[in-house]
Amino acid sequence: MFKHMSKIMLSWILLSNLNCGPVFSSPAEVGLRLPELIDATEKQNVQKVEKLLRDGCDVNVRNVNETTPLIKASYLGNEEIVQLLLDSKAMVDLQNSVCETALMLASFKGHLGIVEMLLDSKAKVDLRNKDGTTALMFASWSGHLDIVQALIKKRASVNLQNGEKNTALMLASYKGRSQIVKLLLSKGANLELQNQNGDTALILALDKGNRKVVQLLASGFDYWEFVKQVGYWGTVKYFLVPNLVGLCLAGVALVIGHIVSSEIAGIAKSNIVLFSSEGCLVSLCVGGAGLLVSRYIGSQFKGFANKALTL
Repeated sequence: MFKHMSKIMLSWILLSNLNCGPVFSSPAEVGLRLPELIDATEKQNVQKVEKLLRDGCDVNVRNVNETTPLIKASYLGNEEIVQLLLDSKAMVDLQNSVCETALMLASFKGHLGIVEMLLDSKAKVDLRNKDGTTALMFASWSGHLDIVQALIKKRASVNLQNGEKNTALMLASYKGRSQIVKLLLSKGANLELQNQNGDTALILALDKGNRKVVQLLASGFDYWEFVKQVGYWGTVKYFLVPNLVGLCLAGVALVIGHIVSSEIAGIAKSNIVLFSSEGCLVSLCVGGAGLLVSRYIGSQFKGFANKALTL
């Protein structure tokens, strides 16, 4: 499911490979000497970075993939180096070969301090990479609520769509980021926008079984609005069938619980007759065990029933 996310997320997946981002090739791989400032930044050698900057090194030097020291340091999360680069007038909105900025990568990795530093340096919040993805989309997908708040505070647009027509709300809904979904909705995120497959945020949350997100998205809908969102077949799939299954399972739980309780009660009763005072003690123990067993079985079935209830 959600195969249309594969192209959008290609560079994001590559970001997780060891110490390298999508555009961070090693010198050996490209047969070139890595610029000293980028090399020192990658090694997080603060003293060397400071010396190179003091000696007049180009603060905006790029490697073969057009990565700058600021982009590298922002991805790595080194606030000290980022501050040194910003103090040396590093350009905050330069983009690498796939058009990612320092702000995008810091947002994706969850480096709130660096995000705030870049925003204070007037970084543009709505720049897009080659897939049309913004910093807000990166943060929403990755689940960094504090960064989403910081970006929105700087007027990040909540309804922009990327190359696959997904919005920040759709990405957060798909990943089950309920707090981010709640925040985006409070800031005017559009529930009715569709991606290129015709999916809304609600449909994506339903397909992933993200109950909390579904409840948030559907809270403002009456039944007919829900039908309009997911269609008649979607209503049957997501609402009618799961609830019927849930009711059936709940009924089975009650029946089994009643049978078990009755059987245990019968055993307890016979113990009272056979053993008089000792039988009373035994019956109490057996009856208590019967109650626990019946409640456990009932809770198991009801738990399964609850999982079946999408709404």
